[in-house]
Amino acid sequence: MTRREKKGREEAAQSVTGRVGAGEQAASGRRRFMEIGGTIAAQKSPFAAQGVDIGWAHNGTINVDIAPYAFVGAIPTHKLSAVQWLPGGPPESFDLYACSIAFGESNFDAMIYRPDQGTKHLFGSPPKPPTLCEVLAPFIRGLSYGAVVRLELTPECGGFHWRA
Repeated sequence: MTRREKKGREEAAQSVTGRVGAGEQAASGRRRFMEIGGTIAAQKSPFAAQGVDIGWAHNGTINVDIAPYAFVGAIPTHKLSAVQWLPGGPPESFDLYACSIAFGESNFDAMIYRPDQGTKHLFGSPPKPPTLCEVLAPFIRGLSYGAVVRLELTPECGGFHWRA
């Protein structure tokens, strides 16, 4: 871990290493939400209407397990409220955190994507564990399940937390 700051028995890091894992494939529309091209494709226009452009992002998320760190207590770059992205579905709120994702020798601007954990069940998804980060990023050639990546938050977002 780099740039760590000890706080009693808790430690915060600006960047962490994690492993890419499989998700529900709802964001990409490969297994769920196929009829709308996936959740990310459906959310691009409503996000833009609230002033956040994610048009640069691949239509899917990268699921990164950052254990033993957890993504808690960070400060979002953007808070989106009552986003109506699913026709006939309930609105949903999101927090987005500016970051970068490094894979191999390449580094990409990205955002950690956090749907409101209290409403995920309305869309048929269980809440995500705090050790899992869903990342919006451009398509990254060669990235696959099991790959090791580094996530780095912008300083204004705070850090990733580890508890002893």
